[in-house]
Amino acid sequence: MVSNQKLFSLGNFDFRLQHLLVIGVLILSVSISMSIRSTPASHGFELFEFDPFFNLRATEYLLDNGSDAYFDWIDEKSWYPFGRNVSETSQVTLHFTSAYMYQIFGFGSSLYDFTVLFPLVIGSLTAVVVFAFVRVLAGTTAGLFAALIFSVSVPIFSRGLIGWFKSEPLGLFFAFIAMYLFISGIKFNHKKISAAKLITGGLFLALGASAWGGILFFIIPIAIFYLFKSYSLITNLIIISSLFLIFYTISDFVNSLRKKIKFDFPRIISHLGFGFLIFFIGINHNFSIEKDFNLKVGQSKVVENFKIDFENLRTNETQNYKSLIGDFKITKIDKNQIKFLKPEIRIYSNPETITYEASIKSNILEDYYLTMSNVNRSNFYNLKFQNKPFMFLIWLSAFLISAGGFLRLFSKR
Repeated sequence: MVSNQKLFSLGNFDFRLQHLLVIGVLILSVSISMSIRSTPASHGFELFEFDPFFNLRATEYLLDNGSDAYFDWIDEKSWYPFGRNVSETSQVTLHFTSAYMYQIFGFGSSLYDFTVLFPLVIGSLTAVVVFAFVRVLAGTTAGLFAALIFSVSVPIFSRGLIGWFKSEPLGLFFAFIAMYLFISGIKFNHKKISAAKLITGGLFLALGASAWGGILFFIIPIAIFYLFKSYSLITNLIIISSLFLIFYTISDFVNSLRKKIKFDFPRIISHLGFGFLIFFIGINHNFSIEKDFNLKVGQSKVVENFKIDFENLRTNETQNYKSLIGDFKITKIDKNQIKFLKPEIRIYSNPETITYEASIKSNILEDYYLTMSNVNRSNFYNLKFQNKPFMFLIWLSAFLISAGGFLRLFSKR
């Protein structure tokens, strides 16, 4: 096919004509979006409505006075006569994101001009993120059509025109990044990269919620997509809920520190512990591996990312029992990490009993389990291999809950 024609190579990557076409359509989508969104500039290069001017003032205050002063700021010019606690009643992420981006990309322009252009640029670049999100779901062609449709969608661009320095453009940008990370994380086969994408998606979801309350509606399609995966819907809803609990608790703690007010340390410890507990239990449930199979000495078996070699079988005798001990080498294929497990079959004589003793290897990130039993007195042995992530962190989370309870019990009221 012509679209698959190779143009040049960059290392191991072959840049083909289809890649050039994708880039061209994305540039077209962004250009169309910027052209439509910049229409109000014909009436003047200005902010419009009330909220953009307040957001400009809040961003200016943050740049001039720093984050500590921002979180302590009671704006006496708003909500007369009581004043307005800006950090608790406005889009904090919008102010911080625009302030940091102005410091990097301001290029000597005035903050006013930068905030006029901010929704135009962020809103238009969202078309690229929409492409990435839909591409994961339905392929490259669908992603390109989605980017073009997004660029000309009236409900979308009408809330992100030039001069519309409000929460919607940045909130949508973070929302689609979160959706892309969640769904690509679910569909990705490598467990650790998948987990990293899901966690990062949770971070962007939290950032988006702080930028625009409407991002909460993106939680529903995320949960619905989980429904069509092999994972339990309830488990994944619990994981998403735990991320919100964790980020809310951390945000509450940081705000208390910035405002220099007394915080409820036992409550924070317990809530963090509970959030991490249900998060790691959910991740453990979704990413655990459990496989039964038969092997004889000298054979090997590949189970997902693990190769299991049955290297030797030996006998051992003690005062209470005789045992068969299997020597197994477990290789984690992608990292070439090796563990040695030694499950046993124990035969007790008084009373006559057979037990199957699991061999366990643990570290901070995962646990390995292997049990062995004989198959109809043949040379084959039935093996049950399990890999369970984050078991140590589950116990550590339970400890945090207990520590919070003890601190509450002994703290002064």
